[in-house]
Amino acid sequence: MGNQRLTSDGTAAGNSGFAALGIGTQTINVTGNVFRLAQPVVDTTPLLMVGRVGGGTLQATIGVTNNAPDSFTERLNASIASAPSGTTVGPALLGLVPNASGNLQLSLPTTTAGIFTGLASVASTSQNADMADLTLAPVGVTLQGQVNNLAQVALAKSGGGGSFSGTAFSYSLDFGTVFSGGSSLTAQLVLGNAAAGTADALAGSWNLGTGSAFSVAGFGPFSGLAAGTTLGGLRVTFDLGTEGVFERVLVLGSLSTNGSGPDLSLGDVTLQLQGSVVAVPEPSIYMMMAIGVLAIGSIARRRLRVDQA
Repeated sequence: MGNQRLTSDGTAAGNSGFAALGIGTQTINVTGNVFRLAQPVVDTTPLLMVGRVGGGTLQATIGVTNNAPDSFTERLNASIASAPSGTTVGPALLGLVPNASGNLQLSLPTTTAGIFTGLASVASTSQNADMADLTLAPVGVTLQGQVNNLAQVALAKSGGGGSFSGTAFSYSLDFGTVFSGGSSLTAQLVLGNAAAGTADALAGSWNLGTGSAFSVAGFGPFSGLAAGTTLGGLRVTFDLGTEGVFERVLVLGSLSTNGSGPDLSLGDVTLQLQGSVVAVPEPSIYMMMAIGVLAIGSIARRRLRVDQA
């Protein structure tokens, strides 16, 4: 701080009338420090944390800088004083010198699906070695956390012919045995994302396989199918123009997506199409069948009369 000079004239004023006595000049060394307060700059960009159930803890960071012009600025301490329910906070930043930076950490477990939103409050103090720490104004940072269930494929028949069955990753559409020469048979299907609660969207693409008797429409690539919604317009047509036993297998490569993390493969889903076309019986065969039915009926009536006698 500098030197200060103290001079006394030894004045005896107020004493017993003694003459003034010179005592000389003394130098007193005076030192002191004047600090600027720490200047915290907190990155207030909203934090977005998106993950899947069981996918490991989600983490986000809040950047903090002691934005000081020179070395006379105090050091900065910073911590997350409060955070949304369900999250945990990392250790505080201590003693950030002027122009130094660091990160505060927030964590979100993925044990339960749901949406976790709220405000994280960053508290900070300005510190020097000679004085008590001074509390600075808190800064809020918005947190948007989301933990999703995986998307879930579901196929169903919405109309038309054929017998539909299956679940999870294997389905079947069976048109049975039909006579040739009639009109083609058609079935309408819907594809859904059967996931419950907060969940990923469903995406995928089809490998349509081959099979001359079956034609399909609407089985194109898709994405963004939200939980609880369906995609219609899937159409299967069975041509009865050719006799034989027919089969065709369609395979859906399905993905669970959330727009944040990488897409997750759910595995292949198969849809087996099958049906048989047989020739229409000749009229003579119909006649023989009718005679056989009549004969069986006649025998049954005779037995009934005998039993009643």
